Amino acid sequence: MQKLPGYILQWYSIIVFITVVLTGCTGIPPTPTSIPITPCPPEAALDNTYALPPNPLTNPIFQYAAPTPDPFLAVEENQRRQDRAILEARYAALELLKYEAARWTKSITVPLDAANNAQILVTFLSRDLLMAVLQNNIFAHSPRNVDVYAVMNSNLSQITNRKELIFLVTVIVANPNGGAHIIDMDIHQLSLKNSDNHTIPPQHDDHNLDQPINLSQGPAFGFIYYPLAIQMEGVCKQVLDRDNNTKINIETSSVLVDSVSQGPFIWTIPYAPLVDTGSSFYTPSYPITPTITPQSPITQVELDASLFSPLNLPPVDMTNEFFWRDFGRFIWGQVTLENY
Repeated sequence: MQKLPGYILQWYSIIVFITVVLTGCTGIPPTPTSIPITPCPPEAALDNTYALPPNPLTNPIFQYAAPTPDPFLAVEENQRRQDRAILEARYAALELLKYEAARWTKSITVPLDAANNAQILVTFLSRDLLMAVLQNNIFAHSPRNVDVYAVMNSNLSQITNRKELIFLVTVIVANPNGGAHIIDMDIHQLSLKNSDNHTIPPQHDDHNLDQPINLSQGPAFGFIYYPLAIQMEGVCKQVLDRDNNTKINIETSSVLVDSVSQGPFIWTIPYAPLVDTGSSFYTPSYPITPTITPQSPITQVELDASLFSPLNLPPVDMTNEFFWRDFGRFIWGQVTLENY
């Protein structure tokens, strides 16, 4: 074998040396080892996402529904005015529910064909959204002589005790007669990714979401549940602590439409402000502000009382001006199942 010249050996040695250094220091890093996600035990002491102080935004609505009786008016007139105040407070409660439904929901569009799209909506059942639901539920029954906060806290404790993050997934298409398209989501791959870059799969889910969805048969919907906290190096850590998670990110690598993969998709829901200014996000509105004096009778505004009830199916046309109002009523129906 012919011996290589010295200068070639020298350059070869340099190339080998550089290759080793670059591979060890600045080369493509190895695939990170997947960290197993272990939920914290139910008995772990945690700051529960749903166990925050009552929302002060609910105060004005309930106060509005209970005006101070006018001693100069007859009992019947005071009663009529309170009935009217309750009706207007129900209107404000429904407006608040509409706002919270839109605030905590993110929709992505999935193309079906040249003329039709499906919408997949992911809604975080936040404390504020649940409080709005429960407030409407109280008004749907008799709000008289009821300790509303005791009722709401009792109902909310049923969520608190689960120690889970709960999301509602809704699949709709505005034109269900536009073709028998099939959507198939691997619901177990619908992962929550937090600010610590932990990819957390659902803890459990409604089974109907894990089946092929025939859009010609109407909307599909169900709950998915993520752990409230996970164990990291033997310590329980909240999945969505408000100090570090300003957004909620739900991700999936693929959604099958008629067996063809589309995606990836991500739903991003604003969660917590970077700076909490203490300002209210929403101020309840009322159809009128009554003037309680004998000289100034209340001007009546007709309200459709049939709107103050839950729905068991979601609206399907997101371009409709009443979509978010009715979607809020649908969330109400799913949380309480009062209309089933």
